[in-house]
Amino acid sequence: MASEGLQPGYEDAPAFPEEGPLASGADLEEVARLAVKRGNTRKGTTAERDAYTPVNGMLWSNTTTGAVERWNGSAWQFVMYLVDWTTLAATNDWTANTGEVSPQVSRDGYMVSYHGGMYGGTSSSAAAQLPAWSWPKRDTRLPVIMSDNSTIGRCRISPTGGLFFSGGVSQDAALTWSVV
Repeated sequence: MASEGLQPGYEDAPAFPEEGPLASGADLEEVARLAVKRGNTRKGTTAERDAYTPVNGMLWSNTTTGAVERWNGSAWQFVMYLVDWTTLAATNDWTANTGEVSPQVSRDGYMVSYHGGMYGGTSSSAAAQLPAWSWPKRDTRLPVIMSDNSTIGRCRISPTGGLFFSGGVSQDAALTWSVV
């Protein structure tokens, strides 16, 4: 069976049925070319993953947990954490910057990165509540590095995800910490 035509918006990417196996006689070279171009990773929530019929070796980027998981033929196995930039909301008496300097976090493996700015709060109140996938194992204190490489104050990240600044961070600040 050949493909059902080309996928809209993807040059030279054949379209195959979304559900069920390919019919016998499928052009395996065409299937292989699609796999090389598109990979075998799907993305969605845990509920969407559990409703899907996986194929051995398939990868799933779990948007619920931030984990990349691999189907081993009988169960999903953790591979690593890989989370794209996620915007944080300000809490308590803090205000988050907007636009290019809005506060965001991402995770690559066991390292979490923060960039952005917040202002107006006090060091005794959390500026933001971090997502669970970004929480350090212990209380973490870091210097706040600005985009011009200057250091202004310190930051504390609690093991329950509270992000505390010792003064406002009104510019684009950068932080990186380990979650192990």
